[in-house]
Amino acid sequence: MLAVPNSVVMNKTVTSYTNYLCLRIDVSVTVAVTENLNRVRAILLALIEGNSNYLDGLKLRTVVVKLNDYNVARELLAWLKEERNHIQQRFERREKIFKTLMAANVEMPLETLQLAPHHIQVNSSAPLTQGADTSQKKDGHV
Repeated sequence: MLAVPNSVVMNKTVTSYTNYLCLRIDVSVTVAVTENLNRVRAILLALIEGNSNYLDGLKLRTVVVKLNDYNVARELLAWLKEERNHIQQRFERREKIFKTLMAANVEMPLETLQLAPHHIQVNSSAPLTQGADTSQKKDGHV
């Protein structure tokens, strides 16, 4: 936790990220570990290249951010021309990425857990504890 006294905040300049001429948006996606990452990169970059909402001069890229057991997490990094549209553009990019990868038959698995079956054998000769069902008598009659 960071504690900043009010007097320090009031006497300093606070910079808002919306004061810059452009803003980078990062959109995350996961693809199967069996997917060709160069193919996925080409698909993602093609979604931004030539789009007039994004800057051409700044480096457009897609990077691997995490290697999971069942998928590879990637991010598409693109610079918007008009930073005030960043929320709408992020939503639109996310949906466009999903539809485009689905159309290209790119597998996009979620992180999953695989549970191994365990067999538990109960020892029937264990003594009964207090409060257990004792309705069956020794001779087998109830």
